[in-house]
Amino acid sequence: MAVQPKSLELLDRAKIPSEQAHAIVGAIDVEFEAVRDTLATKHDVSLLRKDMEGMRKDMDSLRAELHKDMDGLRVELRKDMDSLRVELHKDMDGLRVELRKEIASTRESLEGKMQIMRNELLTEIYKFSTRSMRQTLAQTLLIVSMLIGIALYLVGHGAH
Repeated sequence: MAVQPKSLELLDRAKIPSEQAHAIVGAIDVEFEAVRDTLATKHDVSLLRKDMEGMRKDMDSLRAELHKDMDGLRVELRKDMDSLRVELHKDMDGLRVELRKEIASTRESLEGKMQIMRNELLTEIYKFSTRSMRQTLAQTLLIVSMLIGIALYLVGHGAH
């Protein structure tokens, strides 16, 4: 790179000898050449801006596409949920019917068993009451017979 006269002029005004000024400007040029590939020019920055604008547009497009996909998934999810809700209600209705049938069957079974137990209990009560009543009746008849016998004896022997 060529030495810029203005750089030398500035160093000359600072009272730096010409040889040292050339050496300083040369060292600066060497350092500048070393980093030249890593420094961005106005053209590089302009290209970068254009790339970023393109990326921004791509991101906006992707964002819109993502929102569209999410809306589609939301609609699909709602449909699936509605379908599951309907299926769940059908299953619950079926279970309700089965449960009612089972409850009715259990009720009938229990009523039948209770009727059998009731009949058995009534039979036992009848047996007990009949036996007891027969004994009581026999005792009553015995007492009545004795009383009649005594009355007949008294009537036949006593009132003379």
